Amino acid sequence: MKNKSWNKFWEEYKEPSNSEKWLIKERDKIIDTIKNEYFGKKKIKILEVGCGYASNSKILNKRKDYEVFCIDLSKKAILMTRKEIKNSFVMNAEELKFKDNYFDIVFSAGLLEHFKDPSKIVKEIIRVTKNNGLAITFVPGKYSLWQLWIRLHGKQWQHGYEEPYTQKKLNKIFNYDNIQIIEREGIDPFSLNGFLLKLFNVKTSFRKSFSNAYTEIYNIVKKV
Repeated sequence: MKNKSWNKFWEEYKEPSNSEKWLIKERDKIIDTIKNEYFGKKKIKILEVGCGYASNSKILNKRKDYEVFCIDLSKKAILMTRKEIKNSFVMNAEELKFKDNYFDIVFSAGLLEHFKDPSKIVKEIIRVTKNNGLAITFVPGKYSLWQLWIRLHGKQWQHGYEEPYTQKKLNKIFNYDNIQIIEREGIDPFSLNGFLLKLFNVKTSFRKSFSNAYTEIYNIVKKV
């Protein structure tokens, strides 16, 4: 990716769109629910990798049971984020400057899809996650209505490379001996997935039907 392009993007960025705000709220529910399930009310260290505007981290930072850290390669993004989150650093996601087993939860949203080979990032995420800690990854689903709109209109992501994911591909890049997938789901019931479920009157879990047709898909893995 061209870092200069991202700097310009964040310099001109005002606030999330209404659709983005909806996804941000849904991600927050997922993160906070799994945090409470595994850690209760204990204060935890959480890292967002490739934070950008840090929409979700800013919400988490308002809660007493989170010590929030953010990293991004864009200086503009970090300058904005640091106004609210002091532990915000300009850093390469492929070379995290944190100790092994440092964070209870590490998450990313809208990051991995911009890398043809995200393996170095995933390895770093796993490395800095504590044993019995969690890594949460949000990426665009491959067959969503949003992806269909992009293709019909011949659109390209303004920062270059972007690859939507299938759940199989997302799980594959977390295929390590010390990693256990504990949850994999999708976000946005108004997506193509939700439409097909209603059309065929299917009442089953995401895992068993149309699994890649959500606007975003995610997995939660545990480091064991």
